[in-house]
Amino acid sequence: MGVWRLYWYLVAYVCGILSVYLSPLFIVFPILMLLFWCCRLCVYRRVFLTRVLIIDMVILVSFLPFGMWRTHCVLPTPILPETRTNLAIRVINEPLPDEKWVRFDVRLDSGERLKAMIKRATFDVAPFDCGDELRVDAQLFFPDPPTNPGQFDYGRYLISKGISGQCRVELVHSVNPHFGNLLRELAIRARKMVHAQIRSVLPIHYDNLYIGLLFGDYGVSLLEEWEDQFRILGLTHILVVSGAQVVLLNQILSWIIGRFMVPVAVECALIWFSNCVFVLVTGAGASIVRAALMCSIWYGLKSFRFRTQGHFVLAFSVLLLTLVSPLWVIQLGAILSVLACISLMVVAPLIRHRLPKRWPRWIQEMVAVSISPFIVTTPIIWHSFQTLSLISVVANMIALWVIELIVMIGFFGTFLGLLWSGFAHVLHSASYAMMVLLVWFAATFSKIPMANMWVSSPFFGFPLLLYPIYGLACFGAILKRPRLLRVSGLLTALFFAYGLVYAIRPLNEARVTVLDVGQGDAILIESPNRTRVLIDTGARYGKSTIATRTIIPALRAKGINRLDLIIITHWDADHAAGLADLVAQFPTTTILHNGRFPEQWRSLLDLYPVGVLEAKAGQLFELGRGMQLKILAPLMPDHNESKNDRSIVMQFLYGESSLLFTGDLESTYERQLVSVYGDDLKTTVLKLGHHGSKTSTTAGFLNAVQPQIALLSVGKDNRYGHPHSSVTTRLEEQGVLMYRTDTQGAITIRFSLKGFLINSYLVLDDYH
Repeated sequence: MGVWRLYWYLVAYVCGILSVYLSPLFIVFPILMLLFWCCRLCVYRRVFLTRVLIIDMVILVSFLPFGMWRTHCVLPTPILPETRTNLAIRVINEPLPDEKWVRFDVRLDSGERLKAMIKRATFDVAPFDCGDELRVDAQLFFPDPPTNPGQFDYGRYLISKGISGQCRVELVHSVNPHFGNLLRELAIRARKMVHAQIRSVLPIHYDNLYIGLLFGDYGVSLLEEWEDQFRILGLTHILVVSGAQVVLLNQILSWIIGRFMVPVAVECALIWFSNCVFVLVTGAGASIVRAALMCSIWYGLKSFRFRTQGHFVLAFSVLLLTLVSPLWVIQLGAILSVLACISLMVVAPLIRHRLPKRWPRWIQEMVAVSISPFIVTTPIIWHSFQTLSLISVVANMIALWVIELIVMIGFFGTFLGLLWSGFAHVLHSASYAMMVLLVWFAATFSKIPMANMWVSSPFFGFPLLLYPIYGLACFGAILKRPRLLRVSGLLTALFFAYGLVYAIRPLNEARVTVLDVGQGDAILIESPNRTRVLIDTGARYGKSTIATRTIIPALRAKGINRLDLIIITHWDADHAAGLADLVAQFPTTTILHNGRFPEQWRSLLDLYPVGVLEAKAGQLFELGRGMQLKILAPLMPDHNESKNDRSIVMQFLYGESSLLFTGDLESTYERQLVSVYGDDLKTTVLKLGHHGSKTSTTAGFLNAVQPQIALLSVGKDNRYGHPHSSVTTRLEEQGVLMYRTDTQGAITIRFSLKGFLINSYLVLDDYH
């Protein structure tokens, strides 16, 4: 059976899976393939009308519904939120503690698999391990859908892993110890032993980095600073064990075993065993399972003296994995792993053959291996993460040999350390020196201007349309059709250029987005000439801020690499807590404050080249194309007003529409605004003051403003009871339509000279 025939079957089967999970549009691809075969049959009837062709068409037609059926069988049903007492659960993996929680996977008696969490203090009182059965009081729930652009859809992620929801354990009644799956238990013990060996030699933080390079980031936490630097350079993949480590491990083992002249069958069995152990120790990630299966099939065929192509091994491995677990193919890590493998098999040789012949072979290999994955995986990375790393190719080219050397030494050191700790100490210390060099390299090169760019996704179907063109290029290269290769290359370049132009094109309207940041404020203004203003920065939750969790991902999704102005209406935590994270991300911005700049912020902002301005009534900021941001308050010098009444009040003006922002202004200063500005306060859209508190948005103020739309930024089920019933009643009496972030998610208003259009992220409602 030819390798390309296997690819036809695989595409039909995978399209059936994706049509259930993502969109029915994926059914189009098998239909197009079938039409292609039918056209060939009609044109070349005598040549192609064979039994094999008929079998191919039958299998092609059958694999699509088979993929849909398999997906329906394994796709989990989201669990309904409820609280259960005396619930029986079984722990199915190793509990992993952090500072506050212990996280692990469980299975219910009914068969559902859940992501569970328990407070560390409760776990310390009643500890348990993999395989144990527990009787607990727990709250079951499914994650809320994302409410902001760029926000991670955790619910969809759980579904792709075959998990039905989450479980928060409140109380453990009893622990019934059980010895779990033998292989899993051995893997957990081996993982703990390896981690202990490495941590006994290397200093803090470097031990976790070393474990991540060798065995993946399962069960370890890395410095956020290092993760950011690796992300900017496009080196994040080095922290997640991929197929490269599996291939390298197999090559090392094959070389060692070959020194002893053992039979090929014994060599194959040993490599199979090592692959199984490595998969279990590393947590059985998608890319690891794929690479281990490919290597096992390759060595298995070798032991029986079969010669085959790498393309066949890849297609056969993916087909086997998707037959066993259809959800495997919808995981982003698996998709990127397969694409990277295809790039190394097909694209890398094409690049290498076109490099100057006078270059040494190792340089040709390094350049080809660095460029090919970038070309093939960029559409998915761009669409999924809205990022283009301009220095990724160069960084991978330089860091690749260092990482491979660290991994080789690490494998030898870990294995020999099981025999004598002295070997581990010497070899791990050598790896430590190279990791210091790697960290220095990442810290230095990540500071290069424009090393990484955030570019909004072109449109939903961008990868869907680009990869068929990639496929034509692969066919042209493998079948040695230069014309097809040139045409597909030109189409790829044009398509990329169109996507880039589409993403960075000038806006034909102004956009104001009220982000859903819970009980706080964060509002983004975008003008057609790409001037960006952020009003307030959200609150803090534990050790993280809403800026890192919500605001920065939303800015990245919009392709924003620069903020021109950050306005802090006042210095309450729910408005200013995320300032430090935003300044670190956008260090050249300007901060506009209400005149009470706290000393605690000055020492921090001295680290960045930010500008600082004090807001005064009458200031006017031109945003381009006739758009203005007018400061209405503070009205006078600081006379010890309350924090809320010292809020910056501003009005956004464009054409005949306007939007009034009032911060947390309360009734006393609302009356002052009315007395000073009178009819000038009349506006189209009003951002409600103080999150709908009863102390704001008085009847007199509403009569002066006369808004058509009211925007409310408020936390879901907040403890303050916002919005107050008196405020909502007054809005209803005046016929003002209210949009609120707690029920509708982020709210976007699009202003044009003809009017405005408003819609919400969760529930689409249009208003002109």
